[in-house]
Amino acid sequence: MACQWLKSIDVDGETWAVKLVTTKQMEKVTGQDKTSDRPALGCIAYDERTIYIRRNLSEPQRWSTLHHELMHLALWKANESSEYKMKLDQPAEELLLNRLDSRLYRLLNRNFGFGPPE
Repeated sequence: MACQWLKSIDVDGETWAVKLVTTKQMEKVTGQDKTSDRPALGCIAYDERTIYIRRNLSEPQRWSTLHHELMHLALWKANESSEYKMKLDQPAEELLLNRLDSRLYRLLNRNFGFGPPE
């Protein structure tokens, strides 16, 4: 049974919208097209305080993608509030988060109930 999907999330006292979008809408938001070798499952529009997740993902994929995007957001927020800025280009940031996020997601899922049971 699918749970009701989040409409927003609180991040450091700020409300961030969470929107489920079609593949076509995601392509518009990210600027990617169908020919991309790794189409985005999610993305963040920092200036809009909005997290976009592809609608056609399974429930576990949605939660995993949300977790991945929240890690991007946490990294951005930490950088924003720090005197020492990390300078990661997009491929380096994706590599770092991809290595961390599946492990951390499983830890949060199994111990704290983040997302649907595995």
